[in-house]
Amino acid sequence: MKLDDLYNLSRDECFEKIKGESRSQAKRGLCIGALILALFSYGLYLWHDFEPSIVPICDFLVGCFATACIAVNNLRFLHKLDSLSSPELLLQWYKKRYTNDRKAIYFALIGGACIFNMRMWNDIIHFDWVWLVIELTFFVGLIVGLIYSYFKKYESTALDGALTRRDEEIIGRLEDLVEK
Repeated sequence: MKLDDLYNLSRDECFEKIKGESRSQAKRGLCIGALILALFSYGLYLWHDFEPSIVPICDFLVGCFATACIAVNNLRFLHKLDSLSSPELLLQWYKKRYTNDRKAIYFALIGGACIFNMRMWNDIIHFDWVWLVIELTFFVGLIVGLIYSYFKKYESTALDGALTRRDEEIIGRLEDLVEK
């Protein structure tokens, strides 16, 4: 549908159209979360022959938890979507869905960086102080960069893939609809 056609619709028709697009985005997020969880489960099935180590197990659990949070968040949004009766409520819940997805993504990035840096853990165990200081410097820089980019809300950063162009369009149209 062209943008001019969207502006020719009544407020209620436009709201229902945006509600349908929101439903589509939430289903997409739910399917992506379920697919990633299925891949994690399949990886665990393939991994049963190997000797378990605490570092990969913790990294695996962080990824599963973050992905499950994204899937549950999108499922909750889908269930709530039918009961939303105004553009203001839809905008509020849409931004809440985006914010919760974003938190889960950053949790996975920071948790994965902390746990999966095996060289750093090896240097801590074997007391190799020179490499440990160098790796800790880069590691702290990575964590500070992730935290800084997290607090730059609704701005496009290289690490922030939760807000797509379609999400931006939906939020923009909802904000326009609220202002009318």
